Amino acid sequence: MPFFLVSVHANNAEAVMSGSVSTPVPGVVGQSSPAIRTHRLGDGLVVRLSGVLDGQAIPALREGLLAPIPDGCREVLVDAGAVDEVDDEALAVLVAGSSWANSAGSRFALSAVSAPVARQIQALDLTSALPVLGSVE
Repeated sequence: MPFFLVSVHANNAEAVMSGSVSTPVPGVVGQSSPAIRTHRLGDGLVVRLSGVLDGQAIPALREGLLAPIPDGCREVLVDAGAVDEVDDEALAVLVAGSSWANSAGSRFALSAVSAPVARQIQALDLTSALPVLGSVE
């Protein structure tokens, strides 16, 4: 499957779709800054997450997961393998992204889930809302 690369950032929706800007999400010293990138792969969309997904990352996470799904996109795969830490609010955005994708007729799944993400999904009993696959690679 081929993919189209786009960086997702919180302040400029038009530039997000063109991949032309880079606005860092503010982070906390000593924690890895979150990064949220999307790219098209065949009839799917991959959203790659990394760093600490906490309250400061929520605006960019919402924009990345709740943006209009491109025409012809039948799958949304979220690669959370590089997420160092995730809080309940970030997981709520993932659940909303899953609902958004499903309502648009696309399948939603997590891929390459890090241990912190897997623990939170299990602890909050979100396995049916956030199905986990293998790796996007």
